[in-house]
Amino acid sequence: MIMIINRSHLLNVLFWVLLIAFMWVKSLQHTVDVHFEGVQSAIRQYQIPADARMYLLKQLVDYPKLASMDLELKKKITMIRQSNNMVEFVVSNHHTTLFIDKFYREFTYVYHIDNGLTDLQQQLHQEALVYNAHANVFNALVDRFPYSLFSSSYVPFATLDVDHSKGLIVER
Repeated sequence: MIMIINRSHLLNVLFWVLLIAFMWVKSLQHTVDVHFEGVQSAIRQYQIPADARMYLLKQLVDYPKLASMDLELKKKITMIRQSNNMVEFVVSNHHTTLFIDKFYREFTYVYHIDNGLTDLQQQLHQEALVYNAHANVFNALVDRFPYSLFSSSYVPFATLDVDHSKGLIVER
C-alpha cells in the first residue's frame, strides 16, 4: 500500500512545524524574562536593608566622632541618592558597604548603633551575594545561543566584587 501525500497532509505538517517553532521561540523568551525577573526580585530584596542602613547613615553623618569620615560618607550617600536606576543603586550601596567594612572600628564608637549596623552589613553582604548570583546567571544566559537571538533588548547587569565566603548560592 502506497501512501499518497496530498496538499492537506503538507498543510497539516507545515502547521505543526510552525506551531512547534512558535512555542520554542516563546519558551526561549519566557526563560529570559524569568531570569530577568529573578534579578529584579534580588534588587528589590537588596533595597530593604539598604534603605534601613541609609536611614542609619543619615544620623551618623552628623555624629561628632565620625567627623574624619564625614566627607567620604556624605559622598557615598550622595552617590546612592543620585543613582538613576536600580543597578546603580545596588552598585553604589555595595561600595558603601565596602567603605563601612574598611572603617568598621570607627563606626563602632557609636555604641548604640553598632548592633543595628552590624546586622544590616551582614544582610547587605548576603543580598549582594544573591544579586550577584542572579546577575551572573542572567548575563551568561543572554550571551548564550539561542537565547542571544531573543535578548537583544536586555542590557547585561553589573556584577559586584563580592566575598563568596560570606554565603553559599546553590544554582539549579
